[in-house]
Amino acid sequence: MSIVEKEKHTFWALFVCLAIGASYFLFTALASRRSSGRIFAYDGDDMDELSARDAAFIKRIKMDSGSTVNTMDDISFDDIIGQSDAKDAIMKAIIWPAMNENLFQGLRTPPPAVLLYGPPGTGKTMLVRAVMTVLMKTLKGVSFFNVSASTFAAKYHGDGERLVRCLFKAAAESQRSVIFIDEIDAILSSRAMSNDDASLRVKTEFLINLDGLVKARNVVLIAATNLPHHLDPAFLRRCGRKVKVGLPSGEERFELLKKLFKDEKHSITESEMYSFAHSDLYMYSSSDVYMLAREAAVIALDSVLQTLPIKSITPADIPSISINHLRLAKLKVKPSFGGHSTLKDIENWEKNV
Repeated sequence: MSIVEKEKHTFWALFVCLAIGASYFLFTALASRRSSGRIFAYDGDDMDELSARDAAFIKRIKMDSGSTVNTMDDISFDDIIGQSDAKDAIMKAIIWPAMNENLFQGLRTPPPAVLLYGPPGTGKTMLVRAVMTVLMKTLKGVSFFNVSASTFAAKYHGDGERLVRCLFKAAAESQRSVIFIDEIDAILSSRAMSNDDASLRVKTEFLINLDGLVKARNVVLIAATNLPHHLDPAFLRRCGRKVKVGLPSGEERFELLKKLFKDEKHSITESEMYSFAHSDLYMYSSSDVYMLAREAAVIALDSVLQTLPIKSITPADIPSISINHLRLAKLKVKPSFGGHSTLKDIENWEKNV
């Protein structure tokens, strides 16, 4: 065989090998694509390796949400001081439609998503817990999914989108479900603020599944944020109800202080408490007021610890909590809210939505 013939033979051998390799690669890719397509049609019985992974995600979501619910104390709307407008909006958007679906058809069809927004510590999570308590006590077959936005921070490529699909799939499998996602801005911020591919894929998957809730009717999403002005407009358009959970008024702070000190030994007069709540606690959230009251109680105990051994102290030795203890507590407990500039951002956002 001549050198030319040998080179031709080698060329065609390489060509055949490459063709076989390319065919194998194409076949593998198509098979993989068909396999991954079954992820979207998970039925819990016929599962390949990838859909089994979905099943594991769904199981984890249910377990995490179930353990969270089991550790929550029952909260009624009456336990929450103030926020009458927010309570009313939640009753109309979530509670009433769940109790009598026949009344909420056509133009009265409830929104698939409700957004709770406002400064931190104002009671957004408390309101959701109240919703959970009412629904679970009055209806059968209610599932509650309490999911942190950080859950969707994927370790591996594609896991973020898969978790979104699995969350909505798990919720749809229940007779009636409520999904609660706090700090929703972490995954649904505007495109100008999160333009990396992973965030965009998670966001797109979330919006697609959210659109599916319009027909489902057995799943409602409650999202909460301290930064509504950071949210993607595409998500805001899908929120049928936006509920403000604002800072408490002076009167609401006064009522909260009265409730907190109701069963405590204190010497604070009603006029002192009223004046302190109205004049000294501007920009304090409900959570801040609670932390302030706790700090005042600790300060009262500290005054005894400086003079007596801790094991010899009895509750009778602890002095009554005074207005001075509250004032000292205020030096340590500051408002958790960002201040006037952040409040202005929220107010400007409200004017444009």
